[in-house]
Amino acid sequence: MLEDLDDDPVVEEYEVLLNDNFPGFSLWQYPLRSNLMPYDFNRLRKLRAKPHQHIVELTFQSGKPSNFDFSSMQATDPRGKRTFSLSSQIVRQYSNTMIGYISDGRVFLTPLASILQLHPTFDHLNSLLVQEQGSNNEDISLLPTTKLNESLQLQQQLLGIKKPQQQKWKNPAASLIPLSVSMAPNTTHQQQQQQPQSVTEVLGGSGFSSSYGRRHAYNIMKQSEADEDWIDCIMYRDVKQDPLKEALSRLLCGTVSTAMQIVQQSGIQSSNVDWLHNQIRLQYPPQSNIFGYGNSFDTSALLLLKSNQNQIPIQQPTAIIPGQYISQADKKDSQQRIQFHQIQSRSASEYFDDVFAYPSTSRFTQSSLRRVIPVNELNNSEFLILGKNDDQKQNSQQLEYQQSQSNLLHKLLQRIENQKTGYFVYDEIDHILLQKLPIEDQVRVLIRRAHILRLSDVLDSLENDLGITVIRSESKNGEDLIHHSFTSPFQRLQRPDSKLFPQNTHISEKGIMNPGMKRGVEIREEEVINALSLSSVLVHGWWVEQPSPIYQGLIQRVREILIGLLAQKEVVQLSEIPSLSFIPASVSRKLLEDLTEPVKITQNSQSSYQATHIDNNLVHFKYPIDNDIEQRFQNIAREQANVITNMYKQAKEAVNFLLGLSDIINKGE
Repeated sequence: MLEDLDDDPVVEEYEVLLNDNFPGFSLWQYPLRSNLMPYDFNRLRKLRAKPHQHIVELTFQSGKPSNFDFSSMQATDPRGKRTFSLSSQIVRQYSNTMIGYISDGRVFLTPLASILQLHPTFDHLNSLLVQEQGSNNEDISLLPTTKLNESLQLQQQLLGIKKPQQQKWKNPAASLIPLSVSMAPNTTHQQQQQQPQSVTEVLGGSGFSSSYGRRHAYNIMKQSEADEDWIDCIMYRDVKQDPLKEALSRLLCGTVSTAMQIVQQSGIQSSNVDWLHNQIRLQYPPQSNIFGYGNSFDTSALLLLKSNQNQIPIQQPTAIIPGQYISQADKKDSQQRIQFHQIQSRSASEYFDDVFAYPSTSRFTQSSLRRVIPVNELNNSEFLILGKNDDQKQNSQQLEYQQSQSNLLHKLLQRIENQKTGYFVYDEIDHILLQKLPIEDQVRVLIRRAHILRLSDVLDSLENDLGITVIRSESKNGEDLIHHSFTSPFQRLQRPDSKLFPQNTHISEKGIMNPGMKRGVEIREEEVINALSLSSVLVHGWWVEQPSPIYQGLIQRVREILIGLLAQKEVVQLSEIPSLSFIPASVSRKLLEDLTEPVKITQNSQSSYQATHIDNNLVHFKYPIDNDIEQRFQNIAREQANVITNMYKQAKEAVNFLLGLSDIINKGE
């Protein structure tokens, strides 16, 4: 025996890990389809499921070349419908089954909740025969509903089973015959033709109709299936050449790549859930945020929820399902198991019913989880979208709307990424698409779209981005010549009584001159600054564009962000942060310190800044400095001071209000 062991040496050892992040993981099998001829999922037209009943249904478009007689010019028979369906039939498991995946010297085992075998069904033929049979369906009257009677009788005729009153008594155990029963509760025959129906396995036989207990159990089973609503799903398939490895790695290696933690928010009365929902209006994948800080991989703690008297920071919120928070933890927390803690509120599900999209989450744990695929993962993995379906039509429209939102956002962000850094480049197509997005997405696009440049950098970007010829002057005063022969985008900054940047224009410290005229037309630099201030704001020495169409919405979001920044804490309390900041606490504190730092008088070889005599507010805030603006354009600096001061006051008032409201919530009053 020992010699046999020596002949079979250990070649390699693997660490075995159990991935329990998916309590409802299921495996789909296609027993009637050869693996050499898989289904073409590009023809998938509809996907829906009943998770609790383990019923899944896929509707495919039939291939026209193989199913259509082009030589015939006559009308197509109703039997020649262009779609067919696959319906699931659960496989009874007599032992625990897992899926194993080997990666990086480890074996990841994922338990399966069920194995579903999908078989082709042609329910439109069944419905057609029901119509042809007419009054023959009246013979069966023992099943729960008329439609079930018709469907069962039809299946019996197809399988050659006699009607109960025509059968003789036999041993029930010796005559159990599998039946495929189509069920369409509360639908008409016409709707049955349009909607594929579910298929399950029942046991029938000669003694079936004579046994009240068996009929009763059958009715209960069918009623249970009918009570669960269909959930419309969307399948996303990878368009890359080798999607399987990446998709399996994400799905089956969850214990290493990421861990999800659901934290309880206790002590919240139902009357306050609505307010909480408004305070946690999360955004799409945070590519970047205000002032450019943070990214989609930022896991800084921003929210603090209370769980069993322990304060657990929620890191990078990733999804919300009715009554629950789900967040993505760091790799160091990968050993943590999923824990479900329901919010102590009966009406929580009424408010947490929006659809959100977040990065790095390709998981769903319950049928009630509704998740839109992140725009940065649309082409990387295969997903399902599940939704809590109280109204199937409304739910489908909502998913379609959310998907269109995601596509618009992806289109805008892609356009921004491909475009070089410019100034005041804001085409009409972007503007039209932008207005269709929610305000929080509009702000995020604007923050990325509003390119930040110093005033001296404007000339550097004009040539490449606006097609304006920029000629550098060799004169000692550093004048630059701007030449353009078309209507400049800068016209959106013009005042009604002036024309900004005419053709062949000089810009200098003294002003802007048009050398095309004999004496020249001088436009003072103050007019340029005034024009810029109408659609831009100075942020830490940088001019940031303020697109006018939704400027008020942007200002409102900045105010909300300031509320979170003013908290000055390592972990920003849930009641103190609004929806959008996603700024690390350390960065928030730094921004706040910069905002409240007294203005310093600095001197160097090139410039001297003096600001203390302009306004008393300047001793409380550090203001951005650009081309001696505070010294030479005191009115502009004063307006900036007033804007920030008013925002600061409003933010403080909001923080005090939220703090008071937080105390009420924590006390459960």
